[in-house]
Amino acid sequence: MQYVIDTSALVDAWTKWYSPRTIPSFWINIEYLGKEKILGIPDGVILELQVIEDDLYKWCKEREDIMSIISTDEIQALIKKIANEYPNLRNSSKAKKNFADPIVIAAAEYHKCSVVTHESPTGTINGPRIPDVCKDKGLRVLQIHHLVKDQGWVFN
Repeated sequence: MQYVIDTSALVDAWTKWYSPRTIPSFWINIEYLGKEKILGIPDGVILELQVIEDDLYKWCKEREDIMSIISTDEIQALIKKIANEYPNLRNSSKAKKNFADPIVIAAAEYHKCSVVTHESPTGTINGPRIPDVCKDKGLRVLQIHHLVKDQGWVFN
């Protein structure tokens, strides 16, 4: 696996830049990456999307068997370690919606891959977001357009 994707990147891609109505090939490509085990969606991200229960959640849920990264015992152990090392990680957003953040980071650490997120770094470990913790752990962070560039996708 090369990429683990966060809720923020999926939501922004779906609602802002790569709407399935206007650029359906983007989502065909994302699904292909999932089938090939190049990109995964942590199970915690799917749980975050379930709260919204929109078409993006339905799209992910329909592909859960090929794209979901299950929080195995090994990933659960990393989640606990991350929660202990970065206790304010889940509290870095005003709405405290970062349920999946430690799961995303743990999955990336376990699979030794990059994190695709649209969260902005805070620049501090005292109130970190995904990019801050990933930087501290030496994990590559990129946004969805970097993934498109990495994969060499062109949309006509």
